Amino acid sequence: MEKDCGKSGPGKHENHDCDEAITNLYLFLDNEMNEDEALDIAKHIGDCSSCGDAYHFEDHLRRVIREKLCEEVSDEMMDRIKQAIHKR
Repeated sequence: MEKDCGKSGPGKHENHDCDEAITNLYLFLDNEMNEDEALDIAKHIGDCSSCGDAYHFEDHLRRVIREKLCEEVSDEMMDRIKQAIHKR
């Protein structure tokens, strides 16, 4: 059963607090942490429903953005972009 950090204390859960987990969330998502730190964050995210929700939201948002960046830009849109750049 998932634990909510709010129930186990003000922003604290196990060895990791929520503020630190959220602060380091982008480093975690980008795989820019050492293995021990990443394991601590992963455990906290798995145990804390509010931090887990934040992780899942950010992870989903990144996937949507990545998918949209891969879509082809229409010729019409490219022309509009080029015109806007030339005007500046």
